[in-house]
Amino acid sequence: MNFLISSKFKIIFFLIILLISFYRSPYIFLEGRFFGEEGWWFQSAYENNFFKHFSYFAEIAGYYNLIVNLLTELSTYVPLIYAPFVTVYGSFIIILIPILLIVFGDSYLFKNDKQKFVGCLIFFITYPHIPEIWINSVNSQIYLFFISLLILYLRPSDKKNKILMSSLLFLSGMSGIYSCALTPLY
Repeated sequence: MNFLISSKFKIIFFLIILLISFYRSPYIFLEGRFFGEEGWWFQSAYENNFFKHFSYFAEIAGYYNLIVNLLTELSTYVPLIYAPFVTVYGSFIIILIPILLIVFGDSYLFKNDKQKFVGCLIFFITYPHIPEIWINSVNSQIYLFFISLLILYLRPSDKKNKILMSSLLFLSGMSGIYSCALTPLY
């Protein structure tokens, strides 16, 4: 019974995080936007075929960014007026993954529900949530770094979760240098 109450509370807490996210930037969620460098990636996706864009390397960034390549490629499959929503909501999903890992994961770092909720609140109100990097695919690499860091502290689990975590680590490593810096710890 205690587990059921705890699970319901976690779901309610997660829904509150979703509401706060919407309240924080309703314009972005309702109108969409391509932020800064996303325009270069979108132009490459729009002008090139899937395979050529998949290997797109923005020289100004200095590294390959898989998540931006994927989200901007997906945005070319919808009408242009809706294309920014693909990168906004794709980036938002990435922002939610660390919260999900903290709240629902079995972690050495967050051992009980109180620590998990405090950890989520600290994560949610600190540095990664400043306007310059909030909800854009180019800066999703910062959240992917946090995902990689949280996976490092997760307790070993079943094979299905290992495949998911390995996929997230691959995506993180191919989307920026921050996650790659954790390689020696793995």
